Amino acid sequence: MSSLKTQRKSPNLFIIGAMKSGTTSLHNYLNTHPRIYMSELKEPGFFVEEIAWHKGFDWYASLFAGASDELYIGESSTDYTKLPFYKGVPEKIQAFNPDSKFVYIVRNPFERLISHYWHAVRHVSTGGEKKDLYCACMQNIEFIGFSLYADQIRPYIDLFGLEKIFITSFEQMIQNPAKCVNEILHWLDLEGEAEEEFNKRWNAKPERIIGASGPEFLNRLRYSKTWDKLAPFVPQGLRNRASAMTVGEVDVSAQEKHKDKLRAEVIPRLREQVEEFQALTGKDFGSYWKL
Repeated sequence: MSSLKTQRKSPNLFIIGAMKSGTTSLHNYLNTHPRIYMSELKEPGFFVEEIAWHKGFDWYASLFAGASDELYIGESSTDYTKLPFYKGVPEKIQAFNPDSKFVYIVRNPFERLISHYWHAVRHVSTGGEKKDLYCACMQNIEFIGFSLYADQIRPYIDLFGLEKIFITSFEQMIQNPAKCVNEILHWLDLEGEAEEEFNKRWNAKPERIIGASGPEFLNRLRYSKTWDKLAPFVPQGLRNRASAMTVGEVDVSAQEKHKDKLRAEVIPRLREQVEEFQALTGKDFGSYWKL
């Protein structure tokens, strides 16, 4: 840790999720302020044992080499609020910098879950999600689990205190991005206001969803290191055929029939978590979230 600690500046601001709640847009919005430096690599996931912890502090320090006299040095990793998969993150950050501040941006938990599903479908490089909406969300605990905001934020509140955590919502940011950013800047005691209109959004769901198709072994081969080595020697026509066999457009409307069934199954738990989350944080998102 010493190599990073001896730098004049080290990270002290973390956007910690939730996944599919506008973290990339918020990362880029905050990066426009002259006193904030956000890492070019948006999601380093350094404090997650299974992702990047093994890369070491020198690697992590290199992500902030461009920082100069900014008051806040930051990064954004939604993997930091992905219990029960990734544990011990708040403890690692506390040991690294106990004065850290956090921004937790959340979203209507059911809508976040749906967006997460489509993200998984589009993630063809790892095989893509091929189950229907209902089965995928009921069988994989990550879909519902990452929407359990009370469970995800409680460890940070316990270690750092609520005063070190700014909580906002995707809906508030979409409605008025500049206002949302200015509230965060005020919380950070930074002078000046966001002057940009922030019309651009990152990682929004595309109109056409391209997902994995065909035999699973072909998809694994198409996105393997072996294929990367072989591809330059494969004729372009054959490469095009391989791509056509492993990915294809997904019929989004076919999943609509599963929404009501899924909603009936998960809304009671999500509603309970929202109530607990609001009690923990003092935030009320009732006007934005209709559950």
